[in-house]
Amino acid sequence: MDSFDLIVVGGGLAGYTAARKAAERGARVLLLEKDAIGGRSRVFHALCRYARFHKPHQATSGLELIQAARLAGEALGERWSQNLAEAGVSVLHGRGRLGGGGEVLVESDGSSQTVSADKIILATGSAAHAPATLPFDGRQILSCDDLSSLESMPERALLLGEERAGCDAALLFRTLGEGKVFLLSDKPRLLPEGPQELAESLETGLKRLKIKMLLGKRVISIYRNGSEIDVTLDGGVKFTTDVIVQTGGRRGCTEDIGARERGLRLGQSGEILVDEALQTSEPGIYAAGSVLGRPCYESLTEEEGKIAALNALGLQKIFDAGRVPRIIHSAPDIASIGCAFETAHHQGYRAVEGRCHLNELDCGLLREGEGGWVSLVADKKTARVIGAQVVSPRAADLISMISLAIQKGLTVEALKGVACDSSSETSGIKDAARACSEALKKARLAP
Repeated sequence: MDSFDLIVVGGGLAGYTAARKAAERGARVLLLEKDAIGGRSRVFHALCRYARFHKPHQATSGLELIQAARLAGEALGERWSQNLAEAGVSVLHGRGRLGGGGEVLVESDGSSQTVSADKIILATGSAAHAPATLPFDGRQILSCDDLSSLESMPERALLLGEERAGCDAALLFRTLGEGKVFLLSDKPRLLPEGPQELAESLETGLKRLKIKMLLGKRVISIYRNGSEIDVTLDGGVKFTTDVIVQTGGRRGCTEDIGARERGLRLGQSGEILVDEALQTSEPGIYAAGSVLGRPCYESLTEEEGKIAALNALGLQKIFDAGRVPRIIHSAPDIASIGCAFETAHHQGYRAVEGRCHLNELDCGLLREGEGGWVSLVADKKTARVIGAQVVSPRAADLISMISLAIQKGLTVEALKGVACDSSSETSGIKDAARACSEALKKARLAP
């Protein structure tokens, strides 16, 4: 029986990150994956990103772009495999199932073998789960996982869900086709847990793309009329669509890995319950990624994989979702991290805010007013940056810089002194820091 320091079950983003991180620290690592490295959900994310980057520059049809995105996704998986090999990770294709102690039974091509390790990380991902009233059929009722297999572009599409996946799917259909796109959520607004102003920016961006939002609504009934679906929402709203895509309601992939039999605590949707170190109820077994049932942001998934790996190797790290940026692609993109000014007091801070409107910068004039803003939130007592929100076509890049500042405990003064190109949006962080510094001065002078 082969023995390792760490076995990672699942080769999606969380598993890939965990395996590579542990191997880079000298551990003997085995990664188990039943399909291709990268995972099925990675195909959907690759499709969304590829379509957005290439469609504006190519006079290709939506279906041609989907095919090109499939090939790009395969190339991405091959690159990941190469990176794992270079890091010294052993990869075994097969279905892993927990045994006793540190043993994992691997079934592949009709044969089986047992491997063992001191520690195990479960990163088996999640699978689309359809409600009983909307069962998947692969033609008209779809999941995100089905989108890369589309054979024709629908003229009308209804997307069910909010936050990242719902917005991604809506943006994908708008990018690939010229038809009508509806985004339905039973919440009164998008990003119900986030700052209201950020949610408003997201909704405004989607409206600008002519995506029809149906917020605070539920599906009451559907009637299939040939190739069309008649939909009725509460409140008497009725319309017709060609496809319905369920972007939420995923369930953790835990049934086939023996999680319940091993005694791991699971949630109502099959998600694995973990502590702040990402350890399960069984000592020595950790979990990361969408199998935890959390919102599917790539930044969160990657951080979970890293923290799980470090703790499996004996370090004592705490996973803090507040230190990880969340990015949603829209028009423009939006990103956030840490505390919002309105709710910072819930976490024990007395906060001040500084803001910069990007149109007021040199880059705003040079780029003909793409718009957006940067908001920095700082703690009044320490002057350290504790949060930020960004609305910009380059929000992902800007929030990464602010993320590093938060991780390093930098103050507003430190960000104010960053050297950068005045014609870039990075200068927006500096201007927001200046405004935040002035707010700190006023707050400290106030009685």
